[in-house]
Amino acid sequence: MTAQYDKWWFAAAGLFHETQKEIGLGDARRIFKEIAGPATPKQRAGWKNMELVTLYDCMEQPNVQRLARELAEKNKNQPRERRYGPTGSTEPAVLDKQIRRVLRRRKVNQGG
Repeated sequence: MTAQYDKWWFAAAGLFHETQKEIGLGDARRIFKEIAGPATPKQRAGWKNMELVTLYDCMEQPNVQRLARELAEKNKNQPRERRYGPTGSTEPAVLDKQIRRVLRRRKVNQGG
């Protein structure tokens, strides 16, 4: 093995150890297993939902309707696999509903 390999192996091992301390062995293993294997359609949809939340959070003045309109317009010029949102819709109303759904889910999960 190379020094570069060793560096990243130890970094991954350290992250795994910290994750295990925070959330337990079973959940830490599940996270690393999900990352290491090929993504399932459900995982890809989850990542796309996280992307929606991140884009919303990065807005200077967060506005669901404006974000939905902008993303729907961008989706029209993107191949399906690169579109925003789990379904890659070009309809602002569909994206608006999805953004609100994931924001509501985040709020519930954060106890708010």
